[in-house]
Amino acid sequence: MISETTSDALNSTTSTSIELNKDNPNEFDSLYDSRAANEERRGGGGNSGEYTEELQTDSDQQESSASFTMSWARIKSSMKQRIRWIIFGLTWLQLGSVMNCVDVFSFSMVYMETNVTNESADNMYIYSLEEKSSLISAMAIGSLIGMYPQNVLMQKYGARPVLTIASVLCAIVTAFMPWALDTNYHVALVFRIFQGILYSADFGVVGFVCSKWSPLSEVGLSLATLSGFTACRAVIQLPIAGWTVAFFGWRVIYYILSAILLLSTICWFWIYRDDPECHHLITNSELHKILNGRRKENRKISVPYKQIMSEKSVWAVWFAGFADIFASFVFLVYGAQYYQYLGLNAQANAWFNSVKGLLFILVRIMAGLASDRAKCLNEKSKLRLFNTVSLQIPAFILIIVTFLPRNLPYLHIMCITVYQASFGFNCGGFYKAAALISRQFSYFVIGYIQLFKSLATLIEPVLFSLLVLQPSTESDLSWGSYFMFHAIVLTIANTFFIFFVKSEPAEFVMNADLEMNKACGVVDGE
Repeated sequence: MISETTSDALNSTTSTSIELNKDNPNEFDSLYDSRAANEERRGGGGNSGEYTEELQTDSDQQESSASFTMSWARIKSSMKQRIRWIIFGLTWLQLGSVMNCVDVFSFSMVYMETNVTNESADNMYIYSLEEKSSLISAMAIGSLIGMYPQNVLMQKYGARPVLTIASVLCAIVTAFMPWALDTNYHVALVFRIFQGILYSADFGVVGFVCSKWSPLSEVGLSLATLSGFTACRAVIQLPIAGWTVAFFGWRVIYYILSAILLLSTICWFWIYRDDPECHHLITNSELHKILNGRRKENRKISVPYKQIMSEKSVWAVWFAGFADIFASFVFLVYGAQYYQYLGLNAQANAWFNSVKGLLFILVRIMAGLASDRAKCLNEKSKLRLFNTVSLQIPAFILIIVTFLPRNLPYLHIMCITVYQASFGFNCGGFYKAAALISRQFSYFVIGYIQLFKSLATLIEPVLFSLLVLQPSTESDLSWGSYFMFHAIVLTIANTFFIFFVKSEPAEFVMNADLEMNKACGVVDGE
């Protein structure tokens, strides 16, 4: 009797499981898992806990691995759509590294005699203030000599070979610069002129890379990145300079910057291409975004020099560029001397300048984004607004600094920091105007800002000598007159820009497009 009952129960269970399996095939699996769990419990509860923990650990590891893989895939996919920003970042570093090698003299000259480590002063050539000022001007003379040949070479061969060769030579010259400075004034003068010739390609490269790689909708941010290479001084040069001058002397900074320039040149040459279409990492969607709204040049067209020179809006850009660079040199070149005048030591000097430069980078990026994305003003009004912030606010700050007492150094530093940061808005002012006005010729128009930078570098030491060094005792008044002169130049340049700036392509661009259409066989009505 018991046997029959047991047999009926087994048959009932089997039939039930078959029916459940027909309705839901997965239910059989769950039933099996449940039985297996029960059997394991009967075998011992300790092992089941360990087994469950192992399963949970394996599951977490698999989820973590899958999450990392998906995140990395998203990053790779995103970077493939952002090759242009890798190009802009590497170009910024490359141009800044060249500038650091050329510009470091203005910092080191302040400590050449006062900071000597393990070296005999008898082996040093002692420079007068006039000789130091002339060595700053020598770089400008070299830039004037090299500017036109560099632009011609760039137009013919592209930026990649021109900047690479110039950078390697500049690194070599910089490595030997301490020897030249120790030898005598005339040897150092030749080296500084040669540095200026090699440096003269920098601003031409800004216009060239922007015209090739920047979408028209991102011109402001692209220029903010590329033309802001001078801020590389704050990121690299000044922190290293303050540290090396304090512990190892001024010579070591030249060797370090030379090595950095060589490394950045290798990276830039490896990644950069003059034509986006020739880059192996670029995607079709990013290429379409870059080329959207641009005319593809099937043949090289000559630069309309005469028409460019007769365009008032171009001169408004150049005059604003001159005033910007002219005024920024007040503390870029002579900032170390002014901070020393306020009683700050070498390390404080370097770090305060570095903080000022880092703020400049932040402001520049924000200004570039705002210039591209702000829709509340038309393009011409934005150009005027950003240029006014870039030039007129620094003019007001210089007037304030003129009347600040010398015994409040940190108040001076605050004003100078805001002063330098205000120049970050120039990417949405005259720099962007240059790109919009000249389009495919922007490398020439922006490149010739280098001419005015060279002129400013020539004029600045003379002006500094006349207004600051010549007065014997009234040093406060001498610095004040120096500041006021720059404030006046900034105001005049900004006024001229406001009256004559344009936001649309200039007539010489239209004529070049018409010439291109005729050359391609495109006529009206066809």
